[in-house]
Amino acid sequence: MKSSFYRLSYRQNFKFFQKKTGAAMRPLGALIVAFGLLASGSAAHAEAELPYKPVTSLTLPADSLPLDQGGTFDFASYKGKAALVVNFWATWCAPCIKELPDLDAAARALAGDDISVVLVSVDRKGAEHAQAFLAERGVTTALSVHNPMSGWAREMGIRGLPSTFLISRDQSTAYLVQGPAEWAAPEILAEIRNLLATPH
Repeated sequence: MKSSFYRLSYRQNFKFFQKKTGAAMRPLGALIVAFGLLASGSAAHAEAELPYKPVTSLTLPADSLPLDQGGTFDFASYKGKAALVVNFWATWCAPCIKELPDLDAAARALAGDDISVVLVSVDRKGAEHAQAFLAERGVTTALSVHNPMSGWAREMGIRGLPSTFLISRDQSTAYLVQGPAEWAAPEILAEIRNLLATPH
C-alpha cells in the first residue's frame, strides 16, 4: 500500500486533470477543452505566473544524496554559494512530466545567476529508472537526485507532487510552488531572479 504522501499526490494529479481538461464534463466536452488548451498554449505562456507562497518554517535535510551527474548533493554545501530551485517529481505524476523540459530550460537560463535547479525523484523503482526517464526526455542540465522513500519530501513538509521550493542563497528565505508552472517563461525566470536575489 502506498503511503498517505503518495495517495494525496494521486488525488492532486487527478484534480489538476479535472481543472485543466474539464474531466467532470461529458467526455466530448472534456476533449474539446483539452484541445483548446493545447491550441492556446502560446497565449497561456505569455500570461504565465508563478503561484508561490512564502515558507515561514523550512527544515532542510542534513544528509546528502548521490547526484546522477556524479558526486553528491547536500543543502549545506550550497549555503552562501548559490540559490536553489528544488523540484520534487515522479515518473507517474503527469503534471511533473509536463514541466520537466521547462525546468531543464530554466536550469540553463539561471546558471549565470548562481541559481541551481535540482530535481528530486521520489520514484520507488530506483535511481536508474528515474535517470533513464530524464535521459529519454533530454533533461540533462538540471541536477538530479533520487530519494525513493520520500524522506526529504516529508522533512520539507511536501503534501503532493509536483512541489518546488525556491531557496535563497543564504537559505534564510524560501518559497513554495505547489503544482506545475511554466518555468521557462521569461516572466517566471525574472520573478525567480527577483525572489532569490541576495548579495554575493
